[in-house]
Amino acid sequence: MRVKTKLRILIALVAAVMLASCAKVHYEGIEHAQTTTVVVFNDYDEIDPDQHYEIMGILTITGGKYSSESGVQNKVVEEARKRGADAVVLGEARKSIEGVSQGGSIGSGYGMGGGLKMEKKHNKLGATLIKFR
Repeated sequence: MRVKTKLRILIALVAAVMLASCAKVHYEGIEHAQTTTVVVFNDYDEIDPDQHYEIMGILTITGGKYSSESGVQNKVVEEARKRGADAVVLGEARKSIEGVSQGGSIGSGYGMGGGLKMEKKHNKLGATLIKFR
């Protein structure tokens, strides 16, 4: 394998680890033994009406600056599996922006106006964890 190819693989792996570590996980609810698969529903109407289940709790994942919506959804499934859920019902994905600051002059009399804009974007996804009976 060429050095450039190895370097690209290494960079991709480091980026993936950094992205995964940036996600914030918040969970309120009960836990069961870890499961191997988690079914993803977008709405409660998708669950078979004859299927009995219990709601385990609510999970919220907030991704970091560079996280994608699909990456955050994958993290929801991973966390649900660890907590023993059989399924998740996804909430609405949200993008939030915080720390926006604009306007004003910078410097003292040097003509450095314009403004400063700093922002931090997050992808946020909530889900209800389900245990089938």
